[in-house]
Amino acid sequence: MLNKVISNSFLYSTSSIILRASSIFLFPVFSFYLTKADYGILLITQTLTVFITSLSNFETQKTLTRFLHNDDDSRKKVLGNIIITGFTSNTIILVVLLLFGNKILSYFLNDIPFYPYMFYSILCIFFTYLVGIYSSYLKAIQKGKNSFVFDISYSATNIVLNLFFIVVLKYNVIGLIYSTLLSGALFSVIAFLKIKNVSSFNFDKKIIKSIIIYSAPLIPYMWLGIGIETVSTIFLNVEQGKEISGIYYIAITFCSIFSTIKGSIVLAITPWFFQFYKTKTTFIKKVFIDIIIFSAIIGFGISVYSYEFLSLLSSKYEFIEAWKYIPIISLGFLIVFIGELVNLPIYYEKEKTKLLILANLGGLLLTLVLSYLLTFKFGINGTIIARTSGYVLMTIIMIIISKKATGFQLNYFVISLIVLSSLVIFHLNFLPINYLLLLIIKLFTTLIILICFFRSILKKYYLTKRMYIIYTSKIFKIFSIKLVY
Repeated sequence: MLNKVISNSFLYSTSSIILRASSIFLFPVFSFYLTKADYGILLITQTLTVFITSLSNFETQKTLTRFLHNDDDSRKKVLGNIIITGFTSNTIILVVLLLFGNKILSYFLNDIPFYPYMFYSILCIFFTYLVGIYSSYLKAIQKGKNSFVFDISYSATNIVLNLFFIVVLKYNVIGLIYSTLLSGALFSVIAFLKIKNVSSFNFDKKIIKSIIIYSAPLIPYMWLGIGIETVSTIFLNVEQGKEISGIYYIAITFCSIFSTIKGSIVLAITPWFFQFYKTKTTFIKKVFIDIIIFSAIIGFGISVYSYEFLSLLSSKYEFIEAWKYIPIISLGFLIVFIGELVNLPIYYEKEKTKLLILANLGGLLLTLVLSYLLTFKFGINGTIIARTSGYVLMTIIMIIISKKATGFQLNYFVISLIVLSSLVIFHLNFLPINYLLLLIIKLFTTLIILICFFRSILKKYYLTKRMYIIYTSKIFKIFSIKLVY
């Protein structure tokens, strides 16, 4: 079962990274046609779209893994009613925003026009809902290969359309939004054709009530969590404008590879966790620590080699400066990942999900205060400090809630050492030494870290599994009998 988790993590990460990485690997192309202001528009429209999506979808995708895991016999009925609930909430909220969004969102957009940028971004949500539901369904039933094929096809289509609108038609940032709209429309049709065969769309009050009871506490929780990510970004746009926001977007985009990997790990490990939580708790805790170390290594690689990658990919020097902001952003994602892991026991205990709002509320309030105090004076650095501080407080509260509500706790001394070590080594690029010597130090440090990690993993898992197979084999038993006699 753990092999399936590893396999699915790899598949989910690969498909997600292709979409995320397209913004990086196509960066030489896009940076030739797009300006800092264009990237700023993209950041703000995406930020607001994520915020709206968390409400309009009624967090129905979050219910898939939990409800389908426990309701195998009525899977079609559950899935159908989840779609009904999400589609209804989507329709109501998005129609209101399409009609009155210009007035509602004008403050947050600052000098960015609502039409066409925000209008078409909101319209995308209608179509990407079914795409997300079908993808989440495949992950919930652990069909990693099917999910990979679907996600990779969607990503590839989006990339091709990006190139078509930007390079061929020579559109500005609106071309990227159009490509998302068209690929979403196409794959929502494919998703519906696939999902209608495994769904029953008979309205069931009892199921919908259960979905709402489970999802409703998650909406303010997710809103507050997204608020920690978005409020500092919006402050930056309001205070500094879309050009500064564009540099911030490039740094966030580069770090999104790390975010995608850790998100894929959570998706893959959740069904496994729900299945073995009550029977293999000790083993789960060991796996979690190793996963956190692995994630820290990914963050290290992204942080210390960001300068080299951005230098190779960008034709504009003004974009390369984004490397300065990547280490702390990566550290923030690592801290969030720790919180997501300790959240799993709370998700398992359905009635305790309402407690999670306390963590995100604390994180959001701190982010709001620090964004107000720091963004105007320190720009992007102030934004990142505010956001990361919010993540730290949020995760600390999550750890406390998880321990008090479920009794689940990890070795937080070890986790603290991992985070503090990451804070130091993520900033190797800031050493005031000759670049050639710095590069040698980075490569040597990377090699040592990888050797130590993989030796530890082989010792813990491969050799343990090998000894268990030998011990339980018939040959071992026969040999043991001979020795006795």
